[in-house]
Amino acid sequence: MRILYVGLNVPEAIEYQVKDISAAGNRFQDNMISALKSIGHEVSNLSYIAVPMDDAVADGIRQDTSYRYVRKHRGLMGLVKAVFQFKKELKRQIKECDVVIVYDLVYAWLSLPKIARKHQKKTILVLADYSGEESFHSIGRKTYARLQKRSMRRYDVVVGLSEGLKSFLHPRQRFMLMEGGLKRELFDSLAHEPKMNQKEITLVYSGLLNEVTGVMEFLKAMEQVMKSKELDDSRGEYATSKVRCIITGKGDMDADIAKMAEKYAWLDFEGHLSYDQYIEVIKHADVLVNPRDMRLPENHNNFPSKIIDYLTTGNMILSTRFAGYERFKDEIRFTDIESLECALEDNIMQAMQMTAEEKKKLYEHNREFVKQFLWENQLQRILQLV
Repeated sequence: MRILYVGLNVPEAIEYQVKDISAAGNRFQDNMISALKSIGHEVSNLSYIAVPMDDAVADGIRQDTSYRYVRKHRGLMGLVKAVFQFKKELKRQIKECDVVIVYDLVYAWLSLPKIARKHQKKTILVLADYSGEESFHSIGRKTYARLQKRSMRRYDVVVGLSEGLKSFLHPRQRFMLMEGGLKRELFDSLAHEPKMNQKEITLVYSGLLNEVTGVMEFLKAMEQVMKSKELDDSRGEYATSKVRCIITGKGDMDADIAKMAEKYAWLDFEGHLSYDQYIEVIKHADVLVNPRDMRLPENHNNFPSKIIDYLTTGNMILSTRFAGYERFKDEIRFTDIESLECALEDNIMQAMQMTAEEKKKLYEHNREFVKQFLWENQLQRILQLV
């Protein structure tokens, strides 16, 4: 099958050079494309790059027959020119494919379903998240959300990373829930012997560093936990165990987190890691934390993709209650953002007290559970719908 993939992805080397590119989102798209090729499909990739980047970085992105991109430049004219160029390239490439797979709803391709229908091509929308117009106050944002919804309802198939996205669709549209995808190579590389060093308990957060992901709420809660630990140490309640917190990633809050790391001995900020370094960090964690702030409307209909990686480690996971969390209640310990401090204290104590048998049982259970998310299985399910 000839597939045209339309998305926001850039080559991995560029991802590490540009601050505003989400590593998790970029990796998700690249892994999907790689998996499509591995199961025998011919894939062309058309990408729209809207994030700011230096000209030297952009010039380093190699374009060929399988990867083409259009880059938005600054100003209104830069935006108009980029959208015009993107539509022109889209119309050219869409003639050569059988199916179009689209990642998310972006202004540059809101008219894509109409273009595809004109050329009698099937369309699949992979929808990571969407917030309705009721989530915004400005007329501009409300209008954009309305246009996104109109476009969403014209795709043949919608693959949602959250069950809640189904409510926005037309009743006749085909919908498939897919919380995420897992590369078999990642599954193999995260295999390890469960850690049994109760003298040092390591908590890890890895991902985007901004308000939406709740990383600062996590660190504020950790501040209070560590203050109480200092008091409890004098009483012997924590015994001799050391608690360490590692933050990795990039985003708006990286400077603030770096300052906190200078202040606190228990906090290590390692910045944006290479993929291999990221794997090593999460593999050896005692507790992996997903503190996404579910009070924010933009989080109500998305799925934190890091959860699949976290599960693959077989390590303990503490998370806020993201959309569809009920499916993971036997694998993950859940809390609300308001109760994060208490939950962190409980999980640290549990990590200290877990026996080798309990850790091995959790490791084997989560690793077996996560196999259902292997990319080849997910993509076969998707393509059967068109």
